Amino acid sequence: MSLGDEIRDYQIRTGYKDGFSKGYDEGFDKGLDEGYNEGLDEGRNEGLKEGLKEGHNKGLEEGLKKGRSEIQTSWIENLVKTVLGLMSRLEIPLGDAIDLANVPEDFRIQVSEKVREELER
Repeated sequence: MSLGDEIRDYQIRTGYKDGFSKGYDEGFDKGLDEGYNEGLDEGRNEGLKEGLKEGHNKGLEEGLKKGRSEIQTSWIENLVKTVLGLMSRLEIPLGDAIDLANVPEDFRIQVSEKVREELER
């Protein structure tokens, strides 16, 4: 093998090694960066979607609870006014006024307590 052939073989071998190393390193780095960034984006988007969904559902749930509570409070206040009005106009006892106002069984105690509070004032 001549000196020229040996130099050429050496250049091919080192070029191959250098090219392989450089290509491997660049490909690995690029793949790692892209995979990391895609993973971050996908995770962030998925997290945002889940967070928004959970926040929306939690907000609706809390809003409904508060709304129901406010409606129930308002409804009980109206029942108290009705019972007080019946008691004063018809001059009847609390129990009869509650019956006439058709206060549901579940709310009779609560309404009667509030009526008593109003009468004490």
